[in-house]
Amino acid sequence: MISLPSRAYASSYSLSLASRLTPINRILRAAETGDWRSALEALSDRPIVAHISQSPEPEVAVDEFVSDELREASRAIRSVAGQVPALHFAEAYTDFVNLSSLMNGSRSYLAFGILENDVLAGELVGKGKEDAARILRLHGFTELANALESENPKHSLMEITLEKMGKWAKGTRLSRVLRIIVDHWNFALLVAGGKDVFPGGNVSPEAVASGGGPRVIAELGYPLLSRAMERPEFSALIMDISLASSVWHALSGDPVVGDVFVGAFFSLLAERSIYRHLYFSTAIYRRAGKLVEVLRGLP
Repeated sequence: MISLPSRAYASSYSLSLASRLTPINRILRAAETGDWRSALEALSDRPIVAHISQSPEPEVAVDEFVSDELREASRAIRSVAGQVPALHFAEAYTDFVNLSSLMNGSRSYLAFGILENDVLAGELVGKGKEDAARILRLHGFTELANALESENPKHSLMEITLEKMGKWAKGTRLSRVLRIIVDHWNFALLVAGGKDVFPGGNVSPEAVASGGGPRVIAELGYPLLSRAMERPEFSALIMDISLASSVWHALSGDPVVGDVFVGAFFSLLAERSIYRHLYFSTAIYRRAGKLVEVLRGLP
């Protein structure tokens, strides 16, 4: 566990991050209540609002903003705390998100983790998985390159990411965050019809092998989700349930610097979705809202 060692430490941490976390908290509360006017008011003094709305590539503009926020947050934490497991935990997760996106040719990424290196990021953006693997190998990221060249690149990236996050979560409260992530990924695998699940969550490989995804999820206490899984037209909605809000709520109020940072990290990912809802109508929150309507209507 990483405790706040002193009032001075806490003060330094607070001064460095309060200006970022406060509007994020307001935005998350607005997202929960549907009060988007409050979300806009929370950001009314941020030039980024106008910048994103006027950008020809809005998703790239959002990622640039979030990247800057993450960079400043990580620098502030390193300056007062040094080696923070949660920082490396978040970097490992970001690498997975970025590479999963970039290997499909996306130009949108977060400048955090290995892509905090602008040279590497510039070489990877817009490349497919073959070119991305070659570039990663040239920069010394052999393990990630091997994953992209494997038969199932995304699954291989998941395995590497869980191994790295497990290392940094060991002996800290991050272990419960990791459990949430494992469950989230396992649910996604089950929705897609997979039989192999990752260890460390609430879904056991033996249960899946013996009975299939919907039944397992029902037994875990998600009967509506289980029934929705049986209807293929709803699978895309289920896959878009936001991980960010789950993690944030699991960690809220915890006075541990590592947990606070991971909460901030995932809430920043949620913030990206909120911007898209406000300006481009493609947010996770809208899809999640539709999913709730679907689940309520199931017999």
